Amino acid sequence: MQIEHASPEQKARLWIFTSVETIMKCVAEDLPEVQLEVFVGDMDAGVSMLLPKETGKTFSQLQLERRMERAVPLLQNTMLSIEEIAAMLGYSNSSNFYKAFKSYFHTSPRDYLS
Repeated sequence: MQIEHASPEQKARLWIFTSVETIMKCVAEDLPEVQLEVFVGDMDAGVSMLLPKETGKTFSQLQLERRMERAVPLLQNTMLSIEEIAAMLGYSNSSNFYKAFKSYFHTSPRDYLS
């Protein structure tokens, strides 16, 4: 079916699926936080509701998962401080990074390296 012949409901659903795909791509490609938050902030309720249905996770969960995936190699393979890593991952302060890391891995960043 061509989009110009689609019903308004079909067009809306296509837009939602396209938005979900875009979000997943942005999370995977580490789109800068500000751009990603603007995009997600502009999402309509349909996209917000469909994202967990399609992925099993909310946007925040996907973002946390990606941040933690990036944190581990940075901790293991660089001489960067935890504060520098936190900033690279988009945390406004290292305390927020410590809390997120501990919640996700059930250990602190320093203990994870031991």
